[in-house]
Amino acid sequence: MAFSRLRLSILIFSAWLLTSGSGLGQILQFESLDALLLYAQKQAPEEEIRALQLERGQTVEKMAQYSLFPKIRAFGTWDDYLQLPVQLIPSEAFGGEPGTFTEIQFGTQYQLNLGIEASLPLINIGLWNQIKSEKYQAEMVSREIASQQLAWKEQISRQYYLLLLHQESLEIAQKNSEAADSIFYSAKAQFDVGELEPLPYQRIKANAFSAKNQEEIQRKQSLKTKQNLLRLIGESPNEELILSERLRNQKLKDINPEYELDQLPDWQLAQQQTQLSAQRLQEAKTAYFPTLSASGRFYQQTLSNDFNLQEKNAFEVGLIGLNLEWNLFSGGKQRLRSRQAKLDWEIAQRQEQITQETLQEEKLGLQAEIIQNQAVLQNFEEVITLYEDNFHLAGVQWLEGLITVDELLQVQQELLEQQRQYLGTLAELCTAKALIAFRIQSSISTR
Repeated sequence: MAFSRLRLSILIFSAWLLTSGSGLGQILQFESLDALLLYAQKQAPEEEIRALQLERGQTVEKMAQYSLFPKIRAFGTWDDYLQLPVQLIPSEAFGGEPGTFTEIQFGTQYQLNLGIEASLPLINIGLWNQIKSEKYQAEMVSREIASQQLAWKEQISRQYYLLLLHQESLEIAQKNSEAADSIFYSAKAQFDVGELEPLPYQRIKANAFSAKNQEEIQRKQSLKTKQNLLRLIGESPNEELILSERLRNQKLKDINPEYELDQLPDWQLAQQQTQLSAQRLQEAKTAYFPTLSASGRFYQQTLSNDFNLQEKNAFEVGLIGLNLEWNLFSGGKQRLRSRQAKLDWEIAQRQEQITQETLQEEKLGLQAEIIQNQAVLQNFEEVITLYEDNFHLAGVQWLEGLITVDELLQVQQELLEQQRQYLGTLAELCTAKALIAFRIQSSISTR
């Protein structure tokens, strides 16, 4: 009996652990930016949406091509002529008096038609241009999706290295806060025994509080960036995210900052938009051209004055022909449509020029950023070590009364500023190299 109760208790406790643990968020840990992107491509809903958009663009192109196929439709009509048409015929034809007319009704009250109709466009320049436009539109969708994917990767890259920067800046802020507290406790001990004046003591105390505030500010920035990154990869902002990589441990590989601008998705997207606008203009100009189509119809016709047509004889009718249509006047609508298409084409040309100039400026900016940051980082580690030694030495000399509080705080601020600048430069360099790598990869994939 006791064993059964113990077994039941174990089962209940296990079930409680399972149910309580199911509400805990998962821990996401990534060793590099590539690992994070690989996970995001499988998890983020944007990738699924882009795949659906690409499929939809291909569907639109096929729908336009089907417009050239023959159309076949079945039809059926049932008519009840409440009043049959009347025609006047001279009475002399029936032996009547000259100068008089006889009313004659033609047809039957009820009429049933059942048949099949087919049509095929033979000459339709406007339709052909429309199909070309839809083809450009489908290609433009693929370029737009590639542009979205590149922008998405670049956005993740920026947030990734920004989070690394905030995390390591938080570590620096924590160490700075600990150092400020240590100085404060030493100053408080001196102040309590009358060895330190009130003003230096108050300044050291304020410095300790300021360091604590900076730590909290840095913690909030780190949390906010982490939440933004989680949203970008398709996860809840409440999930636990751990990045194993560190800026200081980065093995910065040399990368060729050259890439072909005309192979970038944004560049090709702007070109595709101009081509599409030019094709739309051509489509608008040819919309008023005459169209020629072939058609054929075969149907059975049943006529009767009785409502019941089932037992009546049906007549078979078949015909084929050509249909020529030409809209000669549409109230100026066609002229305005052509004008609008021309304006769209001019706008697309200008936007293409702006896009090309922007991409060129971005390329030069990334290249300059890599060169400048690499030059800054050449001896930065030695400089940081020197500033750390200076701060340690300043602390010792202050305790010995060899330097003032101003000198101590100045040395501490110099160390903090150099550490932040070092991490910021590393983050900028890593981000710039990642962006160039993505653009090189994107250029290769669009060839």
